[in-house]
Amino acid sequence: AKLQMTLKKYRVRLEDMAANSRAFTNLVRKSLRLIQETEVISRGFTLLLDRVSAACSFNKAAQHPGQHLIGLRKAVYRTVRANFQAARLATLYMLKNP
Repeated sequence: AKLQMTLKKYRVRLEDMAANSRAFTNLVRKSLRLIQETEVISRGFTLLLDRVSAACSFNKAAQHPGQHLIGLRKAVYRTVRANFQAARLATLYMLKNP
């Protein structure tokens, strides 16, 4: 009975981790899509989509809008890399400590 309770606890944790991973992946995809749409709009193109994009007005005297977007894109990639490394370390830990 004790073993079954332990297995159930780990199964629930694993299911939660998988759900969180899927949610994180969806958020990353959505954020990169919005960054890309904003880059397109900031270059003067219009999107042929039914939804409102995340475009915002930029000050002409300020830094070029593409520079801000590059930094934002890099931040997203750093977050993805950190998440991937954490998941990898957690998996290695679970394999070594049954």
